[in-house]
Amino acid sequence: MNKCENNRWLSSSWTKRGEVHERRGLLCQARTIYKEKHSIQVIALTESRCSSDQSVLANEILLENVAEYFMKNAKLWRKNSRIDLKNKMQIMVENELEYLSLWYDLPRCDLGISVIAACVDHVKSRIHFFQYGKGCVTILTKNAEKIIVSNNAEIDLETFYRVKGVMLFSEGAMQIEKLKDEGKIEDLEKKRAEPSERSRASFWEDQAAIILIQGKETGNYGTKETKQFLEKYDAIYT
Repeated sequence: MNKCENNRWLSSSWTKRGEVHERRGLLCQARTIYKEKHSIQVIALTESRCSSDQSVLANEILLENVAEYFMKNAKLWRKNSRIDLKNKMQIMVENELEYLSLWYDLPRCDLGISVIAACVDHVKSRIHFFQYGKGCVTILTKNAEKIIVSNNAEIDLETFYRVKGVMLFSEGAMQIEKLKDEGKIEDLEKKRAEPSERSRASFWEDQAAIILIQGKETGNYGTKETKQFLEKYDAIYT
């Protein structure tokens, strides 16, 4: 787990190799990033089905550029320009993927098949999301509810103060999260050992999850509750 904390929200992230890359001795191809500047915090992840470790560096460059672009242009994400920024970010991601594919001489399919990002603007009290490809964005409320957010949505001022945290899941991690929410997390190792490829499908892909969560104030999901919440994910991804 990677952890970063400032006077706003705490960020933690987890990655784990799927069975395919583990058997081939490759690095985990799912990557995460956390960036902050002034009043803005950004988390993002990318997932790929790469066949070489060289693509890891390319995906890290992709994430760095996506996070920087999102942070720089977050102020444009108003109601009258939300669609415009969404389209610009999608074009930016596609251009980056094309460039990195050529620069590193990698098949396009070896680079980010999905890119997901969330930007928390503490001055404007808004949260912006961007999603390219598969995966899932989940909001944690102060009432301990989990709400899946639609693609490229926005949390406005009215809703912001009911939000405790934001989580991003790669497609592989999303399957693990579903098992956890169904109370079947203890079956993980059993499912890994099952011979049926269909029953083990969740574990073939690399998994990545990253969160931004309030962790210092009292009340629901306060410091103690936040620590316990994060420790559950430590146990899953280690």
